[in-house]
Amino acid sequence: MSSGNREIVRAVPDSGKAGSIVFVGHDLTDHTKEALLQGTVDIIIDQNPRVQVREAYQQLFRGVNGQEWNSHPLRIQIICRENIPED
Repeated sequence: MSSGNREIVRAVPDSGKAGSIVFVGHDLTDHTKEALLQGTVDIIIDQNPRVQVREAYQQLFRGVNGQEWNSHPLRIQIICRENIPED
C-alpha cells in the first residue's frame, strides 16, 4: 500500500486483526517508520530516491559519453523493525 497508509495504520488496530494480518507499505516516511516501530506495519518497500537520482545521473553520463547503457533494475530496500535506517 502506498496511498492510504495513514488510514490503514489507524484501521488495523481497530479491526481486531492486528496480530493476524501482514501489512506491507510503501515508502519510508516518519509516519510509516513510527508504524513499523509500533508493530502496525510489518514491512516497508522503499525505493530510496537518492539512489534513484544517482543511478539516473550515471545512466545519463554514460549515454552522453557513448558508453553502454547499464540495464540493471533500480534497487529497492525492504525495511522492517530490525533494519530501520538511521536518519
